[in-house]
Amino acid sequence: MSRFALVNSVLYDSWPAPHVARFRDGDTGSGVHASRRQTITRVLAGVATESLIAEYVDPWTDERVCRSWTALGGAADNRYTLDLVPALRRSTTPKLLVWGEDDLHETVEYAERFAAEMPRTTLVRIPHADHIPTENAPDRTGRALAGFFAPQRHSDRSSDHDPAFPSRRGHPRADARTSRAAADPYGEDRLRTPSSRPPAAVAVADGEPGPGQSPAHDTSAARPVTC
Repeated sequence: MSRFALVNSVLYDSWPAPHVARFRDGDTGSGVHASRRQTITRVLAGVATESLIAEYVDPWTDERVCRSWTALGGAADNRYTLDLVPALRRSTTPKLLVWGEDDLHETVEYAERFAAEMPRTTLVRIPHADHIPTENAPDRTGRALAGFFAPQRHSDRSSDHDPAFPSRRGHPRADARTSRAAADPYGEDRLRTPSSRPPAAVAVADGEPGPGQSPAHDTSAARPVTC
């Protein structure tokens, strides 16, 4: 992996959140469904509509999904996340954090700590967004992720990065692209911090299914949803 991004992810000892830990005793009935609906309504905030809420909550209408989700909550232990910290502190892989500032459980303070402690980490804060900034601020979230992974594809292949590729300096269009990327690689200049950024695949870490999905589905490429 040459770089990775996290969107309102579990960090350090932030998991399990209290609203998940309370179900460790195995309540798989209406309590889980009602709790999920309440949490999803809150984190969607200003974009919450009845149809969108219903789409997110729909997986929990299945008793099997409730059992699977409560099993996930019961097995949650922050030691697994904390075990990663020493390796992350040694890692020189470029890292991007995109964070909704209003998240009550995966709070922005965790992201600030991570950005301060982990090498080559950039934090993009999304104001007025909760745990699902892809819903609250899809344009800004998308620009931050696209800018992190895409814009320097050509400059990464210059001789500055790999002697196997000839330099494109001196080519007018290449110089223009390089200037624009250097000026604002994220499209969010006031929010970024300096770091070198080669391309790679996004890794969105989150423990919940997206709308219409069950927890068994791979959600790494899906929208991040509530923990």
